[in-house]
Amino acid sequence: MKIPKQFYSIKGNALFVLFLTVFCILFAVLYAPSYGYDTTYWRMHDGLLVPILAAIVLVTVSISRTALLLLTGTNRLHSREYLVWLALEWLVSCLFCDLFLCLYMHRGFFEILLQVLLIGLSVGIFPYVFYWIYTELQATADNLRDAHETIDNLRQGMEHIEEVVQFFDEKNSAKLMVELSTIYSVESAGNYVNVVYDDNGKLQRYSLRNSMKGVEATCEKHGLVRCHRSYFINPRKIKLIRKESGGAFAEMQCASVSDIPISPRYLAEVAQQFSLL
Repeated sequence: MKIPKQFYSIKGNALFVLFLTVFCILFAVLYAPSYGYDTTYWRMHDGLLVPILAAIVLVTVSISRTALLLLTGTNRLHSREYLVWLALEWLVSCLFCDLFLCLYMHRGFFEILLQVLLIGLSVGIFPYVFYWIYTELQATADNLRDAHETIDNLRQGMEHIEEVVQFFDEKNSAKLMVELSTIYSVESAGNYVNVVYDDNGKLQRYSLRNSMKGVEATCEKHGLVRCHRSYFINPRKIKLIRKESGGAFAEMQCASVSDIPISPRYLAEVAQQFSLL
């Protein structure tokens, strides 16, 4: 798996280089590890050695991180490749430090190499592990934030998508697709049913060869309510429900749509659906 893009952050890498340099100085001053070697000569020159060694680390790691960004920025390394890069980065820093100490202290290159590598491992393990964990947590947080934003965008987009009702004829062939918000009613007409809907401000009636029983499941699935044996009604399009001596009627929001009768057995359900809107 490729490393997260956060490992290629210029700001993050710059802060890590500074943190590593400061940590090296503090580690050398406060801890001063010896690993069984005589460090008397080292301590006599701490005032010069520590800043110079820290500067070597600063320059070496900075060059390494610059090369990392330039050479692999367009094709991120895999985790194992990145670990190898970090190991080589710190090894090269230790070798340059060893070379400087040999010249500065007039010692053989391999005479203090083991000590330099052990001290380098002690110094580098914490900042490198800390940087890896911090960056991984940052990548996880960014991924979670992006996922939440994507979900919110999808949810908002879905809220603006009109629900579409698909009507089929008696042979189960799709004949009409229409937005639910435009439908006023579905009416029985002998061997046909008429779908009454609004088409850009103009009332339309689409005749579909089917029965009320044949379209019942489709209507109920999309919230159209049975109000009469010959009618399904869209409760979102009801303007008011009126009770008269001749029975109950639904007056629709469109004046061109005739009042739709409501049978007593369906009145409570239609009234309930209308009141919930």
